[in-house]
Amino acid sequence: MTFLFLALFFCFQPVSAVSLPRSSVIRESESESIYSYDMSAPDGPPNWGSIEPSFVSCAAGFEQSGIDYPCESSGLIDFEKTGSPMVSPSSAAAFNFANTTSNWALNCDNPGSCGSVTFKDKTYSLINLHFHSPSEHAVNGVQYPLEAHMVHQDEDGSLLVIGTFFSDGSQNDCLTHMELDAGQANRELQSILVNIISGEKSFVVDVASFVGGFEYLHYDGSLTTPPCSEGVMWFNARQRQNVATGQIALYESTTGSDEFANARPMQPLNGRSLTAYSGFE
Repeated sequence: MTFLFLALFFCFQPVSAVSLPRSSVIRESESESIYSYDMSAPDGPPNWGSIEPSFVSCAAGFEQSGIDYPCESSGLIDFEKTGSPMVSPSSAAAFNFANTTSNWALNCDNPGSCGSVTFKDKTYSLINLHFHSPSEHAVNGVQYPLEAHMVHQDEDGSLLVIGTFFSDGSQNDCLTHMELDAGQANRELQSILVNIISGEKSFVVDVASFVGGFEYLHYDGSLTTPPCSEGVMWFNARQRQNVATGQIALYESTTGSDEFANARPMQPLNGRSLTAYSGFE
């Protein structure tokens, strides 16, 4: 019955009929300063670093996110068969809805209960799930229509983000691959959007449905939103998820990002080390 409701909802509800009030995107940060994704505006991405002193890394940082991953043939990526992060997402994680400067996010009700990642003997708990459209990372110039960010934090406050690309079937690259049928609706994303459009403030999410396999692309970067703090470990899943084109439009309507999108422009690599993990210990 639930699946039938979701199918009917997406078939018969035009995007304009379900649009929420225009807001601005969730950030990995907690700053209350306003910024936008309008490239020509005074508070747009080219000017984030000058909005306030704490945002200086957005302009002066040397290890900023996201990036465009090169192909294997570039010789810039180290391929490792062991050492991949052990990702343990929950299939029934309780989240609270939050709407902030330029997106919405889902914050874990009880950090530690929504999932975790273990990397190099340290454990990071999932604290936040949100999306960006288009993707804030690319592979050899291929940018995806949607990217999920699953933000994890350890007991010392260090951050680790698992990023997942969503494909509508019109993209292909040299490092990632599909798990499901390209261009098909993503049921868990549908469930999240329906809950948000219905005004739900707390609901359960199958985070495990957004993460598959043990293959990741890794580099050291930053928050992709002000204050653009560095020291964030990034792991983009090499296994892509599917999404329907209509779902992208619906997501954009819930964030108000259909005019300017809500993805930061790609940042220079600046000689950083890149690792592609193809397995786990």
